[in-house]
Amino acid sequence: RTGVGCPQPGLQDRVQDLQREQSVYKEEKFDMHAELLKEQGQPKIQHIFHKTSDLLKGMRDDYEMLVANRYRIASLNPRNRSELPAWDATNPRFLDDELTTFTHEGRTFNKRAIKESNVKYPPYSKRDRRKEMIAGNTSKGLEETWLENLFEADYWWLRWQRFVSSTGLTRQFPAAYDGGDGDNRLEPWYLLATQTPKRVVILLDLSNSMHSFDRFTIGVTTVQTLLSTLIPADWINVVFIDDVASMPTCFDRNLVPATPANLLEIQRFVDAASIGASDDKLVSAMAKAILVLEETDSLMGATNASKCNGYDCVPLREFVIVVSDGEVSLTDENIVTLGEMSAARALLHTMSVAVGPVSAPAQAKMRSISCAMNGLYFSIPPINHAVFPAESRRGEVSHPSYVLNRMSEYFQLLAAPIARNHTVLDLSYTAEQSRNLSVEITWGLPRLEPDGSAVTITLALPVFGDALGDLPRLLG
Repeated sequence: RTGVGCPQPGLQDRVQDLQREQSVYKEEKFDMHAELLKEQGQPKIQHIFHKTSDLLKGMRDDYEMLVANRYRIASLNPRNRSELPAWDATNPRFLDDELTTFTHEGRTFNKRAIKESNVKYPPYSKRDRRKEMIAGNTSKGLEETWLENLFEADYWWLRWQRFVSSTGLTRQFPAAYDGGDGDNRLEPWYLLATQTPKRVVILLDLSNSMHSFDRFTIGVTTVQTLLSTLIPADWINVVFIDDVASMPTCFDRNLVPATPANLLEIQRFVDAASIGASDDKLVSAMAKAILVLEETDSLMGATNASKCNGYDCVPLREFVIVVSDGEVSLTDENIVTLGEMSAARALLHTMSVAVGPVSAPAQAKMRSISCAMNGLYFSIPPINHAVFPAESRRGEVSHPSYVLNRMSEYFQLLAAPIARNHTVLDLSYTAEQSRNLSVEITWGLPRLEPDGSAVTITLALPVFGDALGDLPRLLG
């Protein structure tokens, strides 16, 4: 629980004794469950795996074809049913009201809920932007496929079908009221399906200039959002741009796996940050980040620095993300030094994220960092509530969904290794050819429904479309 490098003397032996006792119990219990599974459940589970693979690949092919044909783009007016509680969010199969339901092959359906899907937008989404409109209208064309799947006898276990756009728009079938402001792009199943393992070092500026114009608040929200987008196979650490290049006490020399316990420790470290550093510490903090990557190399070994994970075996890519207002001391010699640091690591990309109101000279400095170190530049100003009147009552200067929208190209870059293994659907393909397009299906962990009616497992498959450079673009 205390993380790598933070043992608590006196507790360790007791914890190990308890773990040994539990492991013996678990082994006995597992053996019993394994026999039951082999006799009773294995054929059924194998059938579900096989059928679900066909179902998801069919949905993916349908959506890619809709995008290729720009389906229903002329209207550009997707309906947002999520704001209208027109029907119960409960699974239609569990409703008993004879006036609003019907029975098909022994299963009960809600008459109103299966007529159409609903659209849900995350907070701070520009609904009149072309990307959102295309996602809303093309995904509307999936309703026919979803309805056929719902009535298919082989899919008796199917409960919800969703398309989640890279813009955050979610279309769900059957339609259900959802008054929450969650963002499915932060759900584990979405993250696992659209990323491959990587190494990440985040640098947060704590210089005195960050105190003005809510820059520090925006910076902390940005760092916490980026931590929320990591997957368990990632490696992570945070370095403060302060007088001593501070790092979490437990993880002060190398990267650590992005496990829930380690992320919680890092999040606490970020929450406890305070402003007060001088403005000439960027290069030393960057040097500390490079040192952390090198220490991790020696820890993992050169041969263990790659993951296959269902894709082509490639070394883990590395990202250094600099979150700052750009008001830093940065000379031409410093830029050359940063470029030399980057050149020594072929897989390193440095993202510069300017937070808060940023002057033109500060923007130029932040851009020069990303240009010198093979990365991208992003700007996250305070939220303009005149642009987002629906959310103006919140009075927020930043929000996780807002950060995701402002850094969308970073997440496209994270999906690039998956895109390399995927060929965008050709309209001349046969059904067999389209089903054989690669890209692994991701299975999420079981989750108990809020009403206790069922245990749900989510399966996800990424969808690619328009080219981004020489690679297909992640659509959702």
